[in-house]
Amino acid sequence: MFLKICMKIDLSQHCKISLFSTFFVFVFLLLAHRGEAAVFSHNLSQGSRDTEVKALQQYLNTHGYPVARTGAGSQGKETMVFGPATKQALIHFQKDNHITPANGYFGPATRKVMATVRSAAGTTPIPKTPPATPLSTPKPANPPVIPEAPLPSTPEITLATYTIGGTIMGLTGQVTLTNNATDQLSLTPASASLFTFPTALPTGARYNVTATPRGINEHCFLINNSGMVASTNITTIQIACGTTLTDTTPANPFTNPIIPSSAPTTHELSYTTDGHGTITGSSTQSITFSANGTEITATPNTGYHFTTWNDGLTNPRRTDTNIRSAQTYTANFAINIYTLTYTAGANGTLSGTTTQTVTHGSAGTEVLAIPDANYHFVSWSDGVLTASRTDSSVTSSLAVTASFADCGEIVTDARDGNTYPTVKIGSQCWMAKNAAYLPSVVPAATGGASPYYYVYGYQGSSTVVAKAQVNYTKYGVHYNYPAALTACPAGWHLATDAEYTVLTTYLDPSVAGTKVKSTSTWVGGTNTSGFSGEPAGSREPAGWFGFSGTDGFFWTATPSGGNAWIRNLYSGSDFWRGAANQLYGFSARCLKD
Repeated sequence: MFLKICMKIDLSQHCKISLFSTFFVFVFLLLAHRGEAAVFSHNLSQGSRDTEVKALQQYLNTHGYPVARTGAGSQGKETMVFGPATKQALIHFQKDNHITPANGYFGPATRKVMATVRSAAGTTPIPKTPPATPLSTPKPANPPVIPEAPLPSTPEITLATYTIGGTIMGLTGQVTLTNNATDQLSLTPASASLFTFPTALPTGARYNVTATPRGINEHCFLINNSGMVASTNITTIQIACGTTLTDTTPANPFTNPIIPSSAPTTHELSYTTDGHGTITGSSTQSITFSANGTEITATPNTGYHFTTWNDGLTNPRRTDTNIRSAQTYTANFAINIYTLTYTAGANGTLSGTTTQTVTHGSAGTEVLAIPDANYHFVSWSDGVLTASRTDSSVTSSLAVTASFADCGEIVTDARDGNTYPTVKIGSQCWMAKNAAYLPSVVPAATGGASPYYYVYGYQGSSTVVAKAQVNYTKYGVHYNYPAALTACPAGWHLATDAEYTVLTTYLDPSVAGTKVKSTSTWVGGTNTSGFSGEPAGSREPAGWFGFSGTDGFFWTATPSGGNAWIRNLYSGSDFWRGAANQLYGFSARCLKD
């Protein structure tokens, strides 16, 4: 009715204020039905794993504190793992709601604030900042009368609230604590010590706490029990109760402690863990009334870290003082979580999950290093030599890189199983061993234009016997020129004259011979190139073997008239270039295609 009257007449100042107040109440009541209060049953911290972690992430995601924008933890993809992202989102919530300390521990104070915010996980959250347009609400089934003129927008006001509490001692029976004549707590000796009223108050609110014992012979004294909230939780209220404290004997129990006749003279301080750590110091202490305990420290087991005590303290080291009742404190720990990061170096890729999160002692999943075409896997940066790896029994975070190369691997000739080391010299990839492909063998006296294969010093025709010769193992096979063109496996070829020139130019022609000579068989050879050239000698066209130990001859793939270009290692420091009759038997070196 008041709305209708205000719409028909000029808006007086009183009418405007009343109209605005009425509309604000309507909007508040409408918003109050947008969801149910979030309910949580126990404390959570980083490392916790259960369904309430998922509910917490849903709450934060739908109230403007996203755990993640995409992937695990984002809206609709909440998990049951309380990790660093959940902690950071919770800290933002605590700071905005003036919860101290804002440390990402999900304890009683944070749960209480969340329980008062009326929006269930999954519903549209009420924005933390005011809208830029005038207030509006969805049209109800039976809409109220709304003034035609738009009402001025009013920003949503969220008042920070603070808890009211303190300590109580000496209980022998039940006592009822009341704040401002309405908010009540019922305490028994078993629940005595720290107390907090269920209703938090905003800055500037008054509080006045009274205590009413159930027993007629019990009395309670209070100090610091009234005042005004000033932007911090009230924890300084002190209450002393007992059958020896009377109104007619106003002894001050806070400066002259009076021990109730029925109460013990000492109290037990007990410190326990959740099973994932130990207590350093005296875990059970008998403390004289009002005296102090001794220091203890919560020490995590291997693979765990301390999170909090059950009373909310976040320092693993504590010394409890002014003990007035038996107390048990439990240290909580969480398992360590590590990150495994895998990266591919140049010329390769990875298959598998490249960023993995694992708990202490558990295993990751397989990651495979895949080289690009014409490259091969070399190793991981931590020394692992297999391209496929699955890290198990993880005890720390890991970041490794796979390296790839186009040379340096061991090459296997699929034709006979012979293996060859390889070496990168300049821009070329060479086999670091003479070719040993031997499909057949003949004595030195046999020769001609057909392909012929020789083993230095062997005069028979059995490949089995020839391969058992020391010279075969050390020097490989001596080929006539037609046979040399068949010496290299797929993907490799007999180096050309021009390619040998590239090699000697890179090494410096004047000392190239010294740099390619094997150090084990040449006097003065340095083998700084890794070529490992040997003085294998030759098969002479006249039908005999010679020059082993003094000379090494290498065919090139380049003919020169009826001859072919060769390279020769001898006592000099160069890698001599010349041409030779194709009937000679020389060594062959292969170059990567």
